[in-house]
Amino acid sequence: MSKRKWFWDFEYFSKRNSRVAYWSGFLMADGGLNRAGKSSWWLALAIQKGDEDHLRQFCDDIELSQNALFYMKDGTPRVHLCHMKLGEQLKPWGIVIRKTYNFVEPQVPPDLLIHYLRGWADGDGQIYANGNGARFTISGNPKALRWYANSLRKVGYDGNISFQDRNENTCILYIGGKNQTEKVISILCPEDCFRLERKWNTEYIPNRSIYFHKCESCGKDFPVTKYRHENEPTFGRFCSKECYDESQKKLIVNNKRQCARCKEWISLEDFSGNPSYCKSCWREYNKERRRKKGAKPLKKRETITKDGIILEKCPRCNQFKPKDNFKSGAYCRSCHAEYMREYRGKANEH
Repeated sequence: MSKRKWFWDFEYFSKRNSRVAYWSGFLMADGGLNRAGKSSWWLALAIQKGDEDHLRQFCDDIELSQNALFYMKDGTPRVHLCHMKLGEQLKPWGIVIRKTYNFVEPQVPPDLLIHYLRGWADGDGQIYANGNGARFTISGNPKALRWYANSLRKVGYDGNISFQDRNENTCILYIGGKNQTEKVISILCPEDCFRLERKWNTEYIPNRSIYFHKCESCGKDFPVTKYRHENEPTFGRFCSKECYDESQKKLIVNNKRQCARCKEWISLEDFSGNPSYCKSCWREYNKERRRKKGAKPLKKRETITKDGIILEKCPRCNQFKPKDNFKSGAYCRSCHAEYMREYRGKANEH
């Protein structure tokens, strides 16, 4: 007697038709495959709250009872499938264990490629079709997204595609502009095609949290979005390009210029490469930026004073040497040269 509670079309993903291609693309984005013991496979599909009807349609297509649908504590609808042939059937569609980190190129028939790409976009994509903020983006594995871009070319898209690498395993495919976005939509979403409707009929609405900054040039108050207010304060200093250009015409009095940060009048020799900040303020500003990004503070070298001369300790050779014996890095000049020779030797070995 079988202990299986739910039955479905166990050969579904071995078929080749537009609906199977769509759901395979959707699973490439939002599905998770894993082992269930030595001889079976387990597939999980979770979907955003509010898209429950889409998941119910998936259940209908694979002939699974909608009673198999369940909800996580946060209300996210979810469904699990288990079968010994799942891994074998899903691999040609690019769906493997830890697919976010281990990309396997999908083997999609050319006549089904559009449906596969549309399913993938419905899972991991953002599409804003109207307005000045129109764009098409997908996030995921860098190799996977470059395959996606090449596939878009194959189905007829000839516009610009750019990539924004976030880290080793995360990237964003970006297509911007109303005309380019319309091209993608016209290719991937022919009339009356199956899709997640809310993804393709949306208008870009900027973040409603608005903060008002005072322009440093003309003094006028102007709106700034929440992201720039919190993360990019230098973009919220001027209300227009004209005001920014005017601010670059620095007033010089008695060979001194006013620092934009500390507001002190500093001699020209004490200004950094940035004409707005003095050297000390520029160092502090860059320290703050590094801290926000999670960079650890630089360790200071141990110092002693001998015969009125300040000596600093090299962490490599553990010797105290005069300050001018150190470069900008942590090591003294001789240790730095030795370290670089070792580093280049290792690089040449590879």
